[in-house]
Amino acid sequence: MKISYIFQLKDFSIMILFGFFLGIFYGVLNIPNFIKEKFYIRIIADIIFSIVSIILLLILTNKINFGEHRLYLIIGYVLGFVIERNTLGKLFAKGYKNVYNHFVIILKKFINSKIGRFIFK
Repeated sequence: MKISYIFQLKDFSIMILFGFFLGIFYGVLNIPNFIKEKFYIRIIADIIFSIVSIILLLILTNKINFGEHRLYLIIGYVLGFVIERNTLGKLFAKGYKNVYNHFVIILKKFINSKIGRFIFK
C-alpha cells in the first residue's frame, strides 16, 4: 500500500509522541527504585515496562498504519523514548530524589518531636 509522505510524517510524529509518553511511564515505574534500591523492584518494573511498551507498539502500528509495521514507525517510537530519557527524564529523576530527601527530613523531624514520640512510642 502506498502512503504519502505527509501521512508518513504524521505517523512518525505520533510515534515520537507516544515514545515520549512511554519514557514518562518508565520514569514513573522507577520511582520505587529511587526510594529503595532493590534488584527485584527493578526487575519487576522492567518486565512491566517491556510488556506495556510492546503491546502499545503493536496496537499503535495497527491503528495508525492499517496493520503494516514499518521501520520508520519503530524508529520514531524509540527516538521519542530516548529524547525523553535524555531531557525530561534526568530532570524528573533529580526531582524525585529532592522530594524524597525533603520528605525523609520532615519525617525524621516529626518523629523526634514531642507529638511524634508520643505517637510512635
